[in-house]
Amino acid sequence: MATKKAVNGNNLEYIIIRPAGGFNKAKIADGILLGETDIERIKKQCPTYNKLVSQFKKNLLEFGWNNLDYAWERIGHYTDYEAVHKQMVAYISELNPNLS
Repeated sequence: MATKKAVNGNNLEYIIIRPAGGFNKAKIADGILLGETDIERIKKQCPTYNKLVSQFKKNLLEFGWNNLDYAWERIGHYTDYEAVHKQMVAYISELNPNLS
């Protein structure tokens, strides 16, 4: 449960629901790394899980499902895929520890 102050001054309560299904950490990491491979820039641009997933959706629309399946080939041209992927999965785990 979370609270937020409305424009008129009332405190509103709302429930945050995060889906348990869908993409796993590895796929989200691949989708984010398609657009940017610098982890520090990603952390500045996406400090919350919701912003990270929003960036993942944008990258998925831009690069397509096929590039997501073969992201390791594309990312491997720019940087060491295994090291960057491991750091990205750790950052996603830090933002949302419940994600598999």
